[in-house]
Amino acid sequence: MAGSKLGARRVRTCAVAAGAVVALAALAAPAGAQGAAAPDVTIAAATSSDAAVPGGTVTYTLTVTNAGSAVASDVRIVDVAPAPLSMRSVTAAAASCALSTTELGCAVTSIEPGASLSLEVVADVPPDAPNLVRLATAASVSAPGDTTPGNDKASLTFTVVGSLPADTLAAAPVLGATDTLPETGAPRDTAATAAVALAAAGGILLLLGRRFVH
Repeated sequence: MAGSKLGARRVRTCAVAAGAVVALAALAAPAGAQGAAAPDVTIAAATSSDAAVPGGTVTYTLTVTNAGSAVASDVRIVDVAPAPLSMRSVTAAAASCALSTTELGCAVTSIEPGASLSLEVVADVPPDAPNLVRLATAASVSAPGDTTPGNDKASLTFTVVGSLPADTLAAAPVLGATDTLPETGAPRDTAATAAVALAAAGGILLLLGRRFVH
């Protein structure tokens, strides 16, 4: 009887010692060994002015950052400009880019953890760009193994500023790459016609208001 109790105590003592060894090993292990390192690419868009003047240009910056704990490889950046904007140029020191009038595509070999890179995009605003229209760009970034895809998109909205008073621009519809005008349901390629009609109506109402006031 005494021998069996002694044996049980030895088993428990060994189990406790083994558990302590495992706990100490876990504490001593490097942080990376407790979870696989992975990249996390993010993208942000910024501009100094959101006014799109007919016949002028808009300029904005896309910033891509690797917020993860591993190198991001084969990074892809896409930016789409809505009509009537027409992409003119992109400046990117660490990226290889291809540009069309409506879409920008860039490839980056790798981005170290905590590092960022910036792209400056310039787009033309045509002289006949209609008033009462806001134009929304759409940018995205991707990389194999990205752990947080929810922060991979960014957008900017530019407002066409022509001859109408600024207080009439608040109700301007927003056009993206595939959006339609909510008031008319018109597809993007007829948006200019609809916007011109809205602008003309706004101008008539403004003139009538001034006439009654005086």
